[in-house]
Amino acid sequence: MHAAALAVCLALWMCPFTLVGGQGECSPSPNMDLSSLKDSYADGDTVRVTCHVGYVGFYRLACKSGAWVRTGRGCQAKPCGHPGDAPNGMFELSKGDQFVFGSEVTYTCKLGYQMVSQNNRRNCLVSGWDNKIPTCEALTCPIIKPPSNILAAGNVESGNYGDVVRFECQSERMKLKGASEIHCTESGEWSAQTPTCEEIQCEKPQIPNGKVLNDKDVYKENDALKYTCDERFKRINERQPVCGRYDWSYKPACEEITCTLSVAPGTTTFPRGKNIFKPGETVEVVCNDGFKTITKETRETFTCKEDGEWDGRPSCEEIFCTWPRNEPRIRGGSRWWGPENTKKNNEKLAYDCAYGYKKPEEGDATCTIKGWHPDPLCVAITCSKPAIANAILPADVKETYTFEQTMYYQCEHDKVPRPRIYIRCGNAGWTDEKKCKGKDGECEAPTVDNGFTRVKPDNKGIVSYSCNAGYKPFTVGWWGEITCTGGSWSPFFYICGPPPHVENGIVKVPYQRFYQEGYSVKYECRKSFQLRGTPEVTCNGGAWSKPPACVATCEKPKSHSMQLNPEKQIYVTGDELMYVCHRPFNKKPGGTVTCQNGEWSETVECLREFRYPLLHLLTGYMFLLHQKSWSPVGTFPETHRVCGGQRAAYQNNSKAFLNTVFLSNVDPLGHCGPPPALEGGDISTSVKQLYENGENVEFSCQQFYIPDGTQKTCSNGRWTGDVKCIGG
Repeated sequence: MHAAALAVCLALWMCPFTLVGGQGECSPSPNMDLSSLKDSYADGDTVRVTCHVGYVGFYRLACKSGAWVRTGRGCQAKPCGHPGDAPNGMFELSKGDQFVFGSEVTYTCKLGYQMVSQNNRRNCLVSGWDNKIPTCEALTCPIIKPPSNILAAGNVESGNYGDVVRFECQSERMKLKGASEIHCTESGEWSAQTPTCEEIQCEKPQIPNGKVLNDKDVYKENDALKYTCDERFKRINERQPVCGRYDWSYKPACEEITCTLSVAPGTTTFPRGKNIFKPGETVEVVCNDGFKTITKETRETFTCKEDGEWDGRPSCEEIFCTWPRNEPRIRGGSRWWGPENTKKNNEKLAYDCAYGYKKPEEGDATCTIKGWHPDPLCVAITCSKPAIANAILPADVKETYTFEQTMYYQCEHDKVPRPRIYIRCGNAGWTDEKKCKGKDGECEAPTVDNGFTRVKPDNKGIVSYSCNAGYKPFTVGWWGEITCTGGSWSPFFYICGPPPHVENGIVKVPYQRFYQEGYSVKYECRKSFQLRGTPEVTCNGGAWSKPPACVATCEKPKSHSMQLNPEKQIYVTGDELMYVCHRPFNKKPGGTVTCQNGEWSETVECLREFRYPLLHLLTGYMFLLHQKSWSPVGTFPETHRVCGGQRAAYQNNSKAFLNTVFLSNVDPLGHCGPPPALEGGDISTSVKQLYENGENVEFSCQQFYIPDGTQKTCSNGRWTGDVKCIGG
């Protein structure tokens, strides 16, 4: 009885809670051995309580004032240590959460391995882990025995887990039926059966939204499959699928016809967010500022066609304007082109027109959605058929004349001057125009700008004039008179302001606010500028006649080593010059340069370079031009043909021969470059870069010019023969 009471007391004391009086209940701890306790103990007695088998530790209890006081390290399960790893296997705790007395571990094998031990568990006992560590052996798949007409690559004798075997028919006329490769699985079985070889055949496919046109169910090797798709569907490949050893060359299928929309930067589309469209559906493209469609619009609608293509390009691109390369109408042409001249929308670029062309509008070129404005940037200078009072125009007069073209007219029989008057279409219109006036003593009917005239009935040689409202005559009073005297009206009532300004031009007369009718002013150009047009302007009818122009000039290249075309003493801005170097000045064979603001676009020069490295005299000496030295090879003859027909007599080692060959400016073969230009005329045939010695060139004169000679001849590198076109 006392022992039982003590056991209960100890059990209560062993609870994890602090118990006071009758609070709480605890079951006796299974880890304590109470078999050796007495029924009662006196105050001050101590008791040592041991643990059950499988546990280690003890408790020491002291009886103090009717209560037990505990000391000692308690009872803990006995540890067994690590159970040990199984090769090609793994384990996990199947009982307990530590490797201590009472716990259990269970072993399993990795994929491709199997357990060959009878027991796959180990338990932690008082003596340690029971049983041995289990053994895992690799799985092997059965031996493969392929048919004789199949080639197998891989381990067919003892395949292990993961091993792959590939198959192929020995005959190219056969194909595999079954898998072309199999692998050994974790269960020790092959993933599929060994394939067989059979004749190459393809079965008739089932094609959703389409149908097969061939009338057979089985196709042999190289047979083509013909199929079509339903309306609103299209074949995924336009080529016909062909039966082969790996089935059809592609799986025939039909896909729905749609148009795909890719939205580029600067583009907004409606409906928003939609990028797949069916035939007949439309998309509206709106370009952001600075962007345009390919058709140079800011807003455009596109439709998806039946073939799945858009009826245009539904996207926007940034507005760019690049310099028009190879445009002869613009001064500088392609030499002006460059990345710095590429402009965006509304950006401007300064430019000038080439000789013979003019700007349709003043100012710079502007990049717009339609390209450069104005368009074209330069237009050819033309002159309309002149309207000259009292003049007779030729029967073949044209409505329009091009730049530099000339024509003539004659005054009527009772007007002067009488000889033909030749005029030229220039930058500012017709030049050298002359009025057809009456004979001496007659006057043309006068006109008054901003005014009116009145002829006296008793004397038609006197005319009165007055001004419209808001205007006043230069004379005193409101009326003035003019008298026809010697074919002109006197006093002059036509008044002109200061003469027009000519860029780089000078007027050598005192400045006046007003100039009388008939007063003439002459212009001169500053240095390095050439006057084009009539140098004088005349006050006529209250307005000045057309002024000349002063254009920058380039000097004629001063070199006897080149042929110039055209050959002139002075070249003006916009003029192009083609030059060809004479041999042996051929290091730079020549080219084309342009006069730009008084300077040639490139340096015009011909450098000496011998193109004949070895001149071998038949008997005598060998002159090595590239070494500039003599090499004796025999006896030098008295005469020898040198440099296109020249003959010279030399002695052995004569330096005169060296000077003749080395310093000659004449093509050794007598060739000529392009013939010089002819003022008022043209070459009858196309111009060549090189002419043979003795070759002729025919010239013809333009309209209103009379020819004086028609032919030039290439003679030893020089053009000979006088050809002129004299104005009619």
